[in-house]
Amino acid sequence: MTGPERRRHDFGSSALLVPALAIFAVFVVGAGCLLVAYSLTNWRGYGADMSYVGLDNYRRLFSTDAFSRSLGITLVFTVAFVVLVNCLGLVIAILIAQPTGQNRFLRALFFLPSVLPAVAVGFIWRRLFEPGGIVPAIFGLFGEEPRIFSDNSLALSAVIWTAVWQTLGLVVVLLIARIVTIPRDLYEAASLDGAGAWARARFVTLPLLVPTIFVAIVFTTVTGLREFDRPVALTDGGPARATEMIAMRIMDEAFQRGNFGLAAAQAVVLMLITAVVAFALHRAGRALEHRG
Repeated sequence: MTGPERRRHDFGSSALLVPALAIFAVFVVGAGCLLVAYSLTNWRGYGADMSYVGLDNYRRLFSTDAFSRSLGITLVFTVAFVVLVNCLGLVIAILIAQPTGQNRFLRALFFLPSVLPAVAVGFIWRRLFEPGGIVPAIFGLFGEEPRIFSDNSLALSAVIWTAVWQTLGLVVVLLIARIVTIPRDLYEAASLDGAGAWARARFVTLPLLVPTIFVAIVFTTVTGLREFDRPVALTDGGPARATEMIAMRIMDEAFQRGNFGLAAAQAVVLMLITAVVAFALHRAGRALEHRG
């Protein structure tokens, strides 16, 4: 390919990116800039009556207990959710990675909850967790039936479990997609060296899964920080706001209290936390991959 032909080819390839870049610029970058702009005003959500207040909204949100409490609950939820869903997903993916008929059925079974609407999942598990439901009845076989939605810790545990239950299939499928591409020669060589199933999983599968595991961790971390639908349907933030995530706090501030400027400031903080955490996890994954 000559120089002019290469330049025309490169120009044509770059031109194909223009529509996607335009959409990204308008709906991501533009929306983010507009969000930051609103966070510096006292806009009430309607009309054009607003005034510039500078960083007052940020001072207010960091001086109130409601935002700090919601942020703390969100971080606790995210850590527990990420650890549980990725550890369980890794174990299950390794166990059902072989392409047998039974394993194909189990993959579909684990993936099924992922296609359900999050709100529907929340309402389903609400019926299962509420007094007289299946879950309290099972615990009642070993003692007194717990009142899950009346206890702060139990309510948050119910939200965590519901999120893990629905997201587990996505993590399993993601990890299996990588496992099936690992050359069989590596497992055969390990078997010839006397490695058992546990040793093959530890020294062959896990090292090659590191990049995919970090992709799953980043995905589930972002999902956890943005959690909204399931806790709204499951507990509506109760009891006593013990399960109120930061996204729920933002919606309440904007649409219940009409403080769109303050809600925008909270959304900016959430956006920055999500971006920093995702970037840090990405860098950690790359560093660990290169070290391996």
